[in-house]
Amino acid sequence: VLAACRDCLLYTSLLGMRGVLTPVPRLPLELVLSLDVGFATLDYRSSAPVSPKWPCASPSALSSCSIYAFRAVPAVSVAYRFAPSFEMRAQLIGVELNLGSPLFDPRLAFGLQAAYRFF
Repeated sequence: VLAACRDCLLYTSLLGMRGVLTPVPRLPLELVLSLDVGFATLDYRSSAPVSPKWPCASPSALSSCSIYAFRAVPAVSVAYRFAPSFEMRAQLIGVELNLGSPLFDPRLAFGLQAAYRFF
């Protein structure tokens, strides 16, 4: 029910940690373990009538509310370096944990991206 009400999420990362493992030195493949922590603002909007499942502390006639939360995102990714300056990254699994009162909002995350380094 709450997922249908979610409109946006603002996220500020305060600290990011990465660990890289190279299983085979001859192969340009890396296993990346990461953890990002910070704060989030979850903005909920709904045109539905107020219900007991509404995430805001006090129901009102307003159609939106904001919840502030601590956010942690552990993830496991792989990166393949095609050239010294170009790599492809795939996030195999990540868990977005938004720890706020009165709402605990975990989500699974996956992703694919390319990175180019300008030297």
